This record gives sequence, structure tokens and C-alpha cells, in this order.
Amino acid sequence: MENNGYRDCTYFYHYPEWPVNISLTGLSANLELFLLSSCDRGSCLEFSQHSGTDSEYINAFLPAGTCYVVVDGYNGAVSNYTLTVDCSSSCNFNLANLSATSSGCGQQSGSINIASLGGQPNYLVTYSGA
Repeated sequence: MENNGYRDCTYFYHYPEWPVNISLTGLSANLELFLLSSCDRGSCLEFSQHSGTDSEYINAFLPAGTCYVVVDGYNGAVSNYTLTVDCSSSCNFNLANLSATSSGCGQQSGSINIASLGGQPNYLVTYSGA
């Protein structure tokens, strides 16, 4: 964190250990995102430093306590932005039953059936494969 540009800092407290997803979006200049365990640049837990106006993202599993989110302007950059910190509860999502039926050659009649246990809806399920 040595850019010496515009800097904005906020903090949040979470308990217990929990995953956190942080996003910095809507940029018109090059801003960077840092997650710290204290108000000291030597306490960096995670960072995101994409170039230009690309959005910044941090996804981490954090111990309980206070964390600091720092938005820093690269080489003095200044921009409006939207900062989102999502510390929603762990989903404890488990697949209880997974089955599939195949389709014939050139057909689109196959299916995948999924049953779940636990967690808190709403779920987002994605599939990637051939």
C-alpha cells in the first residue's frame, strides 16, 4: 500500500470465523482494494490491484475480529465507487443426492437431479463441464 494517492478506510467486526466477499465496483479511475487486520500497512491480509477501471474483489475466510477495508487511489487516482462487504452466514450447504440421466447422441434430453441439506436459501448452483 504505497501509492500515496487518495485513501479511504472503513472497518467491520465479524464473529465467528466467517467467509467475507468484498467488491469495489463502478470505478472511473484506477483504485485498489486492501483488507487489513489492523490500521497498519504491514497487516495486509488480502489485496486486489487490477489495472485501469476494472473492478476489485477480495474473497477470504477471516478469523473473528475487526478488519479494515482500504480503498487506495493508484498514483493519486480519485473515483466514485461502490464498496460492498458481504459477511453473510455460512451456508453449510451439502449435496445429499446427486444423480444424472444421459441423453442420446445429439439430444438434449439429459438431466441432473440435486437434493440438498442445510444452508439458508437462496442458493446459486452453477455447472461447468462437457
